Amino acid sequence: MSNENVFSNIESLFGKDVLSGLEKKPVSTVSKEIKNSKKQVEKVKKEPKEKLEIVFGSAGVNAKDLDSKTFIGNARNQREYVLSEMFPEYFSDDGHALTKQEFNAKQDLVLVDTETEKPDSEEVHIAALTSEMVRCALAKDDSAYSSKALVNFVLDKKANMLMVIISAGTKGAVNVEDESHDALMKQLLPGGQIPINLLVGMIKVGKRKYYDNSKEVQIDIYYNRSENYYFLDMPEQEATLTSVKPFANVRLQLQYQYVGSWHCHHIFNPQASEVDDHSEVTAHLYGRSGNFSQNEKDFSLDDEISSPNTLFRTCVYGHFIELSVSEVFSK
Repeated sequence: MSNENVFSNIESLFGKDVLSGLEKKPVSTVSKEIKNSKKQVEKVKKEPKEKLEIVFGSAGVNAKDLDSKTFIGNARNQREYVLSEMFPEYFSDDGHALTKQEFNAKQDLVLVDTETEKPDSEEVHIAALTSEMVRCALAKDDSAYSSKALVNFVLDKKANMLMVIISAGTKGAVNVEDESHDALMKQLLPGGQIPINLLVGMIKVGKRKYYDNSKEVQIDIYYNRSENYYFLDMPEQEATLTSVKPFANVRLQLQYQYVGSWHCHHIFNPQASEVDDHSEVTAHLYGRSGNFSQNEKDFSLDDEISSPNTLFRTCVYGHFIELSVSEVFSK
């Protein structure tokens, strides 16, 4: 099965067709269909991968994997970030990335001792430019990248692109006034307001997860920029009655824009918990629904899709900003 087919199935189920499809489906089947799509993605994950993607993390990356044309391929603000333009001092005049030793020598910090240097040592070949330097530079332009713990990078060697991967974190400063509310909403919602049917679908899934399995659930929201529509994905996750720990869907984030996440507190209050406050710390969309009735027969979807039972917010450089359902979703 090819990646393209898997993504097409996900988009078909949760993208354009959701506007009419979800409302026509019995709530008992919505969760089952999501599970089916999840199984398709899991099959792709298990397929052998070409060694074209490498993690650019705290261990560093081989300097040979970076050059003057390496760029960031999925920046949210659509700016074209070229690493050699962002960090010219970390590249040589002929365009190759400097190793730590080469960089130190260029800065006259140390002298390279070629006699004691171990040419086969992996450390010798590590680039001086680090992923943390890149994250900090991005964070100056976009607070979505402000969390060291939740922002990761994957280097696609074939495309010569550095891809940003956002982790949601376990659930359970620029002055905010400097950014106008309209500008903030445009950043959060690149395709404008999200169709309300997507929220309806998420709550239906949360309902089934609780009444059938007594567990929380998280669903992630993505934006297909090329075709201008939103769709949903239920990432791999570990869930209990009172918590959910999702794992970032790297394959989707390499192709689509990660907008944010929603998770379900079911019968509990949807107010953010202390765990939520520690994980929802980037400028993405975060939603929670709760206050479900103890008995399923008393559940009201109309009540659930509005405040105070469903709440959304974002975080800009450590400041939480509450958002109304009507600001985020279009009816």
